[in-house]
Amino acid sequence: MSHPMKAYQRVKITTASPAELVALLFDGLVRFVGNAAESMAEGRFADAGKNFLRAQDIIAHLRESLDESVSSQVVTSLDRTYVLWAHSLAKAQLQKDVAAVQAICGQALEMASAWRIAAEKAGPAHAAQAGAR
Repeated sequence: MSHPMKAYQRVKITTASPAELVALLFDGLVRFVGNAAESMAEGRFADAGKNFLRAQDIIAHLRESLDESVSSQVVTSLDRTYVLWAHSLAKAQLQKDVAAVQAICGQALEMASAWRIAAEKAGPAHAAQAGAR
């Protein structure tokens, strides 16, 4: 990644709201899971492994970021989803099951879209808070 692109990414992350950060994590998850599926399909298993590791790291971070003070029922549901994804990705990697990886990629893409919508709806409130700092 070029130096200007890294700077842009850093600014994007440091100025993002919590919902935007989660959406960015999901974007990364989709990218790495998609890259893993593509690499597996092409027989590039070392590349797939690197992408699976990145995806698992993001899932772990998503789990660590859960805030039970918001809604324990939602947190429990999300945590179960993340555990299922982590387990399913590991199993798919071992079995070289590209279709299973693609299915998880689709689910993560739907979650990314939902978080992006939530971030957009929260956007004006975030902008007002940022201006008050």
